[in-house]
Order: sequence, then C-alpha cells, then structure tokens
Amino acid sequence: MALVSVIGGYLPAMSPVFVSDLGQRRKHVLHLNSLFKVPHILTSDRLVHEFLNIDGLHIITVESLVNKLPNDVSCVPTPNLGHQKEPGDAAILMLTLKRKGSGSKEQSD
Repeated sequence: MALVSVIGGYLPAMSPVFVSDLGQRRKHVLHLNSLFKVPHILTSDRLVHEFLNIDGLHIITVESLVNKLPNDVSCVPTPNLGHQKEPGDAAILMLTLKRKGSGSKEQSD
C-alpha cells in the first residue's frame, strides 16, 4: 500500500534503451531531465550506473522503495485497487529514438 501511494498519480514515460556512445547518452539524459522538469527516474540498483552520475537527476531505485516498506507490509499485491483511472486518462508516454541517416531514401534511375 505504501508503494502505491508513492507511485500513484505519476505518468510513466518509458525511455528507449540508452545508446553506447556516452556523449550521446549524456545528451539524451540531460534532454529528458529538462523536458520533464527534473522528473523522478525509477530504475534498479543494477542500472543506476547507466545514468553516468550526472548531477541534478532525481533517481529512485525500486530496491530503495521496497527497503522502506514497514516490516508488516509485504510486496505481495493486495486487493486495494488504488487510484481508479478514467477512460480518457493517459496510461503511459512512450519515448522513441529519432534516427538520422537511416538509409530510407529511395534512389531513382
């Protein structure tokens, strides 16, 4: 129940997989941080390093949330349905990568 109250009311925005070029990755992360006005970034302990220790990010790990649960609260789903969404509510915002020079130009003879 505590986890629901922490996450309830937020609109998830799934980011594409980070690129291996660290300069481009840094640029992408800083752009998202600016676009969403310093969002809460939810990730795992295993993936925190992917954010390159960039200052100003508000990173929260799933493990830290689970560790803050009271001892009498389990991670097992409960019958509490939490916030009820309306049909017109947004469910998720999916970010995509813009490809440059993808070779999609057709050549004519």
